[in-house]
Amino acid sequence: MALAQTPAVSAARFTLRLTPGAWVGVATAVLAASMLAAIASPILHHVPAAPEDDAEYYRVIAANIARSGTSTFDGQTLTNGYHPLWAWILALQDRLVGPSFLITRLIETVAVCGGLALVLLRSPLKTGLGIVVALALYGRLVAGLALTGMEVSLLFGTTALLIWTLAPGRPEFPRSAVLIGLAAAAAVLSRIDAAVFVLPLVALAPLKRTTRLIALGTAAAVGAAYVGYNLAVFGSAMPLSSTVKSLGGLQLNHRLIDQFADDWRTSHLQGRYVQTAVLLALSPVLLAVSKRDSLGRALAGATLVGGAVFVAKLLFGSSWQIWPWYNFPVFFGLLAGIFVLGAPVEAWVARRAAALPAGVGSALAGLVLAALLAKAGLVLARTPAQPLTRFDEVNAQAIARFAPVLRGQRVAMGDRAGVFAARYPGGVTQMEGLVNDRAWLNALKTRAPLKPLLCARGVKFVLAYSRDLGSYRQAVVPAIRPRLSQFTAPALTLSSADEVGHVQDRSAFDMRGIGDEDDVLYLWRLTGCPG
Repeated sequence: MALAQTPAVSAARFTLRLTPGAWVGVATAVLAASMLAAIASPILHHVPAAPEDDAEYYRVIAANIARSGTSTFDGQTLTNGYHPLWAWILALQDRLVGPSFLITRLIETVAVCGGLALVLLRSPLKTGLGIVVALALYGRLVAGLALTGMEVSLLFGTTALLIWTLAPGRPEFPRSAVLIGLAAAAAVLSRIDAAVFVLPLVALAPLKRTTRLIALGTAAAVGAAYVGYNLAVFGSAMPLSSTVKSLGGLQLNHRLIDQFADDWRTSHLQGRYVQTAVLLALSPVLLAVSKRDSLGRALAGATLVGGAVFVAKLLFGSSWQIWPWYNFPVFFGLLAGIFVLGAPVEAWVARRAAALPAGVGSALAGLVLAALLAKAGLVLARTPAQPLTRFDEVNAQAIARFAPVLRGQRVAMGDRAGVFAARYPGGVTQMEGLVNDRAWLNALKTRAPLKPLLCARGVKFVLAYSRDLGSYRQAVVPAIRPRLSQFTAPALTLSSADEVGHVQDRSAFDMRGIGDEDDVLYLWRLTGCPG
């Protein structure tokens, strides 16, 4: 005769009991489902998913590397204006399966989800609820920066790999030290300015002195090889794009200050730049409460040192505003929080929940996972909103409308040249210098006249976004738009008589809502060149 089950017996039978490793697997699967939903939604609803304009610079250069072995954007000059590891991966993608943005987003998904799994498996979190809360924070702060075609997704994955090699419990011997150094080098090559976080992390990690020295020496050797190659091939130790953004020398970056103030004014603590600043500001607190000789202390110290250097560089050593992917330091702040506070918070929750029925924490974790999956389902079902600033559509209109005049001849263009170059059958000289060469950088730095250089490079037309010029005689087109940088760049003076035409489509591209009047794309002939 079967015994009747008491409520306590039933609860014990149906409690969700998973190992920490299983919880990590479930959390990673939920994150993957959410990212795949974001990828699939525009496909299902026939809405184009365009990469960032800066991502198109990568894609054009990667295509040239894959097809000709030449690191060039414009097809005639060599450039290193990119973070190398992401460009090499995109070149490999182009070579093997083609330049599909869908494939690129899947690569980003693997990097971001793999990064989450590696971090959680090495973290002190042992409960389902703690792991799921970490998932929610990771998805909000980190995964939200992915799927744009930029290098930050790869940075999250390579940094997580570094955490995996640094975590306590791994044997320390020369081969392991070399692996740590190679992982650190991979993270730096994913995004060069992440070095200010990565190298202090290795230096502060709880390693034996010999292991630390070998690891740092390995990373330094890879860095020296990269610098030497750059100097030999491109004439610039660091990417030309970073050098262009430092034009003007030591200064106070008013563009950045205004941008941060605007982010606070419009979003408060919901603003990405504000959230990054808050996490960096919390690093001294995390350092103070961290355990000695722990990976958490190393992460908190690296976040403190790296954050200070990173902010100082942007605030005093750059003349440009920044873009969302500059929020990558949130990853280091989040890691520091997980590794410093994870175990103490889980212990505190366990003490407070001791009187509650068994399985309550797992039930709460399950509810959070269900909510995240429901959100992914809504993303999949809902038609994605069309952005107001689809300058890729305006560029496409210009290519189609002016094709009989352009005939694939070389054009010069500054901001937003990435999307144009990705679709244009001819060469595009990038006037900002971000993916140009050393000679162009020198011209910007000395504010030399640009027309002789453009003529020498065979440029026949100039494209530029501008406010509506109305009835004008001359237009001044700076190489770098003043709204983006406070560095006064040299400019071209073009005549209305040389205008071929312009494209204005405020149904696809209307910048007035964000305080930018430059929403008309003009095309001029470049006249007056010798011969």
